Amino acid sequence: MLKITGTIRLQIGDEPFLQMKSGSASMGRMLSLASVETRGSPEKFSLSVREGGGVMVWAWISWKGKTEQVVVNGNLNAIDYVHLHEDYYLPFNEELYGGKTILERDNAPAHSAKHTRDFFASEGIIYMVWPPRSSDLNCIENAWCELSLRLYAGARQFESVEDFCEALYYEWDNLELDYVRKLVLSMPDRVEACRTSRGRATKY
Repeated sequence: MLKITGTIRLQIGDEPFLQMKSGSASMGRMLSLASVETRGSPEKFSLSVREGGGVMVWAWISWKGKTEQVVVNGNLNAIDYVHLHEDYYLPFNEELYGGKTILERDNAPAHSAKHTRDFFASEGIIYMVWPPRSSDLNCIENAWCELSLRLYAGARQFESVEDFCEALYYEWDNLELDYVRKLVLSMPDRVEACRTSRGRATKY
């Protein structure tokens, strides 16, 4: 059985596409950045919120807390991804960890682009190697699901993208540290479950 010992310096990030669905408690999950290109711009979402729509968000979680949640305008490319780390991740990482952490993120195009790799190298940012077609062990997925449940509690509906974003910020800010820490502490069990199942689906 894997165990966590010492200081937990793992930080976990992702950029899901959160859907606005009238009367629905579902959350649209983007498995690749390419899929967001077919969904239109934020302006188009604002014109069709009654039929659906949504926004792309960026955030990281860790043992000591979470970054601000940022709504991404349009498609996320490597340049935008680097700017997010400059403006939000680096100050967060320096304040809470003295700049010494390991990042967990997948191989989405913006994550693995040369521009991103060069920036990470210049800043001394260490990240986990994520083999292609590997199992998704990112525990922030559970945070997105929890966020979706809170957003749509009581069959809540949204009339505009602005209202939706305001609720997103509120619910993210109120996501408890204890909940985030439970997700981080679950990582050894997730890895073990993945190993035992030989990469097939697990309860996580």
